[in-house]
Amino acid sequence: MEEDKKLRLFEKSGLQLPEVIRGKGQQMGDVLKLLENMLLFDNCDEGTAIPASTRPARLKELDESSRVAVLAHSIMAYLFTFSEEHLRRISSRVTSDTTLWISRLFRFNEASAFFHEDAREGVVRVCRLALLLRFPRWGHEGQDAFEGKLPVVYVSEAAQAGLGPYICQQLGLPASCLHVVACQGTPSKQMHRISLRALEQAIAEDEAADRVPAVILAHAGTPLVGHTDDLQGIQDMCKKHRIWLHVTGSSLALLTLYSIPEYVQPAETGDSMTLELSEWLGLPAVPHVTLFKASEPTLVHQVGLSSLHLPVKLTCLPLWIVLQHLGHDGLLGRIQRCIDLSNKLFHALETTKEVQILGVEKKKKLQPGEEVITHYRSARELISSAICALLVFDTALPTIVFRFSDVKLPPAREVAPYAVNAVPENHVDETDDETYLNAANLWLLDQLRHDVPQVVLELINVEPMGVFLRFAPLESANWIGTEPSDVDRCLQVLDDHLAVIRATCAQQRLFRVAIAAQTRLKPVPMPNWAGLGAVQYVPETDGLDLRKLHEEMVAQLKSDDTAFLLGQSSDGQPCILFGMVTSGFDTASLVRVVLDIGKQVEESSRQLEQLVEKLTLGIARANEDLEKEHVEQLLQEGVFRQIPVVGSLVNWWSPPPKEAQKGRTFDLDTGTIGSTELTYKTHLQVKHKSQSS
Repeated sequence: MEEDKKLRLFEKSGLQLPEVIRGKGQQMGDVLKLLENMLLFDNCDEGTAIPASTRPARLKELDESSRVAVLAHSIMAYLFTFSEEHLRRISSRVTSDTTLWISRLFRFNEASAFFHEDAREGVVRVCRLALLLRFPRWGHEGQDAFEGKLPVVYVSEAAQAGLGPYICQQLGLPASCLHVVACQGTPSKQMHRISLRALEQAIAEDEAADRVPAVILAHAGTPLVGHTDDLQGIQDMCKKHRIWLHVTGSSLALLTLYSIPEYVQPAETGDSMTLELSEWLGLPAVPHVTLFKASEPTLVHQVGLSSLHLPVKLTCLPLWIVLQHLGHDGLLGRIQRCIDLSNKLFHALETTKEVQILGVEKKKKLQPGEEVITHYRSARELISSAICALLVFDTALPTIVFRFSDVKLPPAREVAPYAVNAVPENHVDETDDETYLNAANLWLLDQLRHDVPQVVLELINVEPMGVFLRFAPLESANWIGTEPSDVDRCLQVLDDHLAVIRATCAQQRLFRVAIAAQTRLKPVPMPNWAGLGAVQYVPETDGLDLRKLHEEMVAQLKSDDTAFLLGQSSDGQPCILFGMVTSGFDTASLVRVVLDIGKQVEESSRQLEQLVEKLTLGIARANEDLEKEHVEQLLQEGVFRQIPVVGSLVNWWSPPPKEAQKGRTFDLDTGTIGSTELTYKTHLQVKHKSQSS
């Protein structure tokens, strides 16, 4: 009894727990089966059975290096079973080797490394280190150590959204310590580059306000468009004002592609930099790396850039294994492959007239007889220029941002003013070039994504210019395996769709002319539509349902051509959207087809409404007649037959006469109503001449 009581109490104590972890647990096979279903299917997360509506998940096929990176995490977990002394020797070896290799690969000699999972964590730690170098007592006195002179962190307006406030929040600094520096440039130059003049002015203003410039966050490839700041100019400014310079961006990967002779001192790229190796190399589970230079180990440990905690030190184990497996050639091969893809696309777009590349001024074609003028310099100047070019990362463009930009319509053929499709004198072209440009580029992106999914393109909004297409192979090529043939295919598809856009732009004016000549078609402004345009059919018959009318028109038009859609104007009215067209398309005949189908649908709708009206009136008349006959029948049978108990006795004593069932017939041709008495007697439907006349 005592054991049963303890068992019941033990079972009751676990009632508040989820059922899956109650009692003695589940079989390992069931747990692994559940995990397998969760990995293989998108919507299978409960139970081991696979629902009928499951969708297979898109799983990435891992190469050998990726499998090694994943395996490294299991090895890291196993290492924690070792003795502390053995584990300390392993972690020290792994950390020191990885730091040396990374610093040599990215030409950041004599640097320390911090390995972290969150890309922003490295920026926060080096900012904390920079503040401690300027304010040694800040670590234990807090903001009292500033003595009224607040530090300032300078962030470009092209930086990642929310990065500046996040840094101030993590460091416990007020928002006034953040200074956003404006960018300066033109669409043909790097417009997202920090303006050195604005930065110098901001530093002067802060120093005049008794503040201390502490950190500048610069970019070797901005997050959105990949533009690179003038790092040499910013570096000189930081040395002048004793400011810490931290550099981030995908263009830092270019540092691995070039080597500097030993007798030449390589130019510095700042005091610290953050490298996103997992993204650049296409390797899962590889940590981010922040390289920094500091001569005070105590401060480095105080801000958390180094740790004695062994699990933290082993964070770089996947990177240590992968770097040895890839080697120098393998790592450079993956980065060079991405740069080659970017260069292939860039050189092809550079010669495409209708395409604008953001931040790049297209080469001017030489006139006949014109020669290129070359200014020769000394060998010292040439070497200095080469190193400077490496510093500002002008040797390649890892990120290509482009768009279709030619929306100027070619002059249409001249039309006599008395012609049917002549343009009215008061006709105003309502096409907004910028709005249509955004719509055309959005359509272009959809087509490229559908036809060439192996080339990852993104749609970005660049203020104040509009939408652009972004190709950043360093962020995607090694993940999905983009090949040069994929870029060639993308360029071919791009040329085909650019021809469609050009043809559509050329036909838009003729389309508006054809619509203006028709009284039954009304143009509808649709600025976000990339096709020919939009129209609304105006029926002659009042009271028709416009939405049903246009739905039927679109259904019939789609049976012959899929380039039609049902749209809605800004005031909620339905309309027909005309899609893209190819060169040589007869726009006037297309408009006539739409008009003819509109008339047919209108006539059908009018006849249907007349029929519905007849049916409604006929049903109402039939109900009235049946109600009258029912009243007359009640009067003939008498009142006693309607009383429940008495009526049954009366019906037994004197049964009522059996009469044929009565109803009503309705002739759809004439709209007349007749009796069904003859139909029930003869069991035939008889059509009287009076009804058919």
